[in-house]
Amino acid sequence: MIKDDLENIRSEFRNLGLDVKVSRKKSNYFCRGKLNKIRFTITISSKSDENGVRDFMIAFFFDQENEDFVSLLSSFIGYKPFCTYLYRGDPKGFVNYEWDKRCPEERLIDLKYKDDVFLVQRFKEGF
Repeated sequence: MIKDDLENIRSEFRNLGLDVKVSRKKSNYFCRGKLNKIRFTITISSKSDENGVRDFMIAFFFDQENEDFVSLLSSFIGYKPFCTYLYRGDPKGFVNYEWDKRCPEERLIDLKYKDDVFLVQRFKEGF
């Protein structure tokens, strides 16, 4: 089952023009790849048995202005991100986006209280 799901993730990304490598990490999927020479890392949940939707995704990549990339990832997961933020110590230009279908408000509160996270910006369209 896990191997089939990983292959489905690869296939879904390929259909969107994303070349990724996918590996298993605990209960979530850890993906790395490049889009137009922009490196990215994604942690993503499995699809829900209830509705076939992935409950969350976190994408880390360089170049904050790459809206095409965020749009492709939103197409992949089926909804828009709810926030963006930076981690202290990350290289300049490194940005984090999060998608969360179940509890974005709770995650937003959690992010705001983390000492190593700053410039948390909520997107109203992602809720």
